[in-house]
Amino acid sequence: WRGDTMQQKDIEYQRSLTVVKSNDMIRQGRFDLSLVEQRIVLYIVSKIKPGDTEFRTVSMSIREFCAVTGIAYQQNLSQLKDNVKTLADKSIWFNRPGTKTKTLIRWIEKPELEEDSDVIRIRLDSDLMPYLLQLRSNFTEYELLNILALRSKYSVRLYELLKSYLHIGHY
Repeated sequence: WRGDTMQQKDIEYQRSLTVVKSNDMIRQGRFDLSLVEQRIVLYIVSKIKPGDTEFRTVSMSIREFCAVTGIAYQQNLSQLKDNVKTLADKSIWFNRPGTKTKTLIRWIEKPELEEDSDVIRIRLDSDLMPYLLQLRSNFTEYELLNILALRSKYSVRLYELLKSYLHIGHY
C-alpha cells in the first residue's frame, strides 16, 4: 500500500519500532482486549522513547494506523472508532509495584477525534507509567512487526508471555 501521506519507507520504519513492557504487566495482566484493541495499545506503546518520563499524546491518522498495522482502511473506519471507544471504557486490575494494593487502571485517557479528519489523539493512562516507562530491568521488548502477522488476540498474548520468559529459557 502506498498512501498519499505515508511512503512505504515510513510504514516499515513504524513497524520496526520497539514495544517495551514490564514483565509484571505481561505476566499479571488479565485483560480481554480484541486484536485491534491490542494493536492500538501496542502501536501507542511503540511510540514511547527510552528517555520518556511521562506519556505524550499520540496523534495518529486512522489511515496511517491502518497502513502500519495492515488493517483495511475503508472497511474499518467506523469500526476502528468503535474500538477506540471500547478501549477507553476498559480497565484492568494491576498490583501496585512494591505494595499489596491492587489498582483499577484504564488503558487510555480521553481520546479525541478531529471532526473533519481521521486524526485521533490518544494518551495512555498515567497509572500505566510504572509498567512502560524508565524500565531498567524485568522487561520484555520486541519489534511491533513481530505481532502484526498474528491473527488472534490469544496469539499476541501468548507471544508476549513466551517472550517474557525467553531469558529464563523455559516456561
